[in-house]
Amino acid sequence: MITELRSRCGVPIGRAVVSFYDANKTGALVSRIMSDVEGVRNLIGHRVGGICNAGLLTAVLALCVLLYINSVMTVVWRLVLMVFWLFSQ
Repeated sequence: MITELRSRCGVPIGRAVVSFYDANKTGALVSRIMSDVEGVRNLIGHRVGGICNAGLLTAVLALCVLLYINSVMTVVWRLVLMVFWLFSQ
């Protein structure tokens, strides 16, 4: 995925006009492409996983609290939401 992202970022640079290369150093362009893609990789790799884990923990905790407050209403609304989800697929 990272290799594909780097190649997608490099295509517009390869198609640029000559004056663009006169105004920018080639090493700086390559460095920018590589560092931007590394930043995306770090964001996807570490932060999204942490967000998903925290979101799952929050959802389980909220479900437990709702079941404690009123289990019947929680189960009924959970079933209603599952039916809506099934029909939206």
